[in-house]
Amino acid sequence: MNDNPALARRRPTLPEEANPRAVAMAMALFISLLVPCSIPSGCSKPSGPCPTRQIYAKVTRALDGDTVLLNSGDKVRYIGIDAPEKGECFAEEAARRNHEIVAGKEVRLELDVRLTDPYGRLLAYVYLDETFVNALLIGEGYCRAAAFAPNTKHREFFEALEEDAKRDERGMWGQCGRGEYLDPR
Repeated sequence: MNDNPALARRRPTLPEEANPRAVAMAMALFISLLVPCSIPSGCSKPSGPCPTRQIYAKVTRALDGDTVLLNSGDKVRYIGIDAPEKGECFAEEAARRNHEIVAGKEVRLELDVRLTDPYGRLLAYVYLDETFVNALLIGEGYCRAAAFAPNTKHREFFEALEEDAKRDERGMWGQCGRGEYLDPR
């Protein structure tokens, strides 16, 4: 192991003051250069997302309970969760909690199969240090589990967290009931 800080491996980051178009192009280039995951012998699919499909970025603010704005101007939609929308029961609380957790902090964005949604937002699992933010928001009852193929890596885990939050009436499950924030399942 090399102890020379000048030779230490740096993690990818987005510039503090960057042109959003340049950042988008750099992000597309970064993603296109990723090496495909190895396929174990006897398997027809990769064993999972590549560990290199990660981006470190600073969050400017939460836009709502499941979307954040990065300092680059890019928007990130959390994979596997769905928070109440503006005007729905617990929407303000979900947005406030998301902001408390990540605003002004550097997060690790883990990408999955589909990289963006139809609105151009980057899709990611979000980590703050070792805290899995998507899971935390579900477990605290600020949002529900919502799997959209092909990004379903943590589907069962998220669904179990939601069931626990409902059973314990945490967050919206204790405040809103089932009438104002519809649970389609």
